[in-house]
Amino acid sequence: LLPLTYSRPVGDLRIGILTIAEKWHKWLGSYPSFVTSEHLSQKFTQITAPDNLLIDGSLLPEASIVEAISTLPINTILTVNGIFMAARFDATSLSVYLDGKENFNKKDYGLNYQSISSIADIIRFQGSQITSDFELLTKNRISAKLSESNRVIGSAEKIFLEPGAKAECAIFNTEAGPVYIGNDSEIMEGSIIRGPFGMGEHSIVKMAAKIYPNVSLGPHCKLGGEAGNSILYGYSNKGHDGYLGDSYIGEWCNLGAD
Repeated sequence: LLPLTYSRPVGDLRIGILTIAEKWHKWLGSYPSFVTSEHLSQKFTQITAPDNLLIDGSLLPEASIVEAISTLPINTILTVNGIFMAARFDATSLSVYLDGKENFNKKDYGLNYQSISSIADIIRFQGSQITSDFELLTKNRISAKLSESNRVIGSAEKIFLEPGAKAECAIFNTEAGPVYIGNDSEIMEGSIIRGPFGMGEHSIVKMAAKIYPNVSLGPHCKLGGEAGNSILYGYSNKGHDGYLGDSYIGEWCNLGAD
């Protein structure tokens, strides 16, 4: 997963609409901390509690794996074919385990699961992760109203606008996946967007952009021209014409002028 993991832990990578850690936060209802490389540990700190879930940062949550992890007995490791997936430790046992001692009960997870082991996996799973994140973020919620100036091909119920989101005179195609528009984000006029697509808060899709499936923008991003199968992590811009495909753009990157 280098070079992405030079600057952040695996669990802080964005895939779909959310980062992996944000997904686990939504599923488990608790805030994550990180066990990571020394040079990252000042920004991505480790917090120890009396009861701790330690989860492989590359593991993507879904209902069955969340159930298996959240019901682990204390001081037990969940494995697949002997490989660590997750564990539940008290504070003392967590310290012992991180010191390299592994004399703990093990439980095997016998079902299918999904994790990322290469950057190619991020692009491969991007569409399905946008869809699952959309369901996670919008469950039992009502979208802000989509302006009647827009045209929708497919189901309008697969478009969700957070408060303050704007879209005018755009074309949305949701036949292959949903479209999520974050708080105070804007899709400018003339844009054509095919789902699965997601954008974080305060992001902008510029005029007449052509967005193919499996694109997601983090917060405060700007995207113009054409794009497909790509992620802008956050605070990054590709504001002008030209194609961006099969790409992962980190934070504070700028392609082109402005």
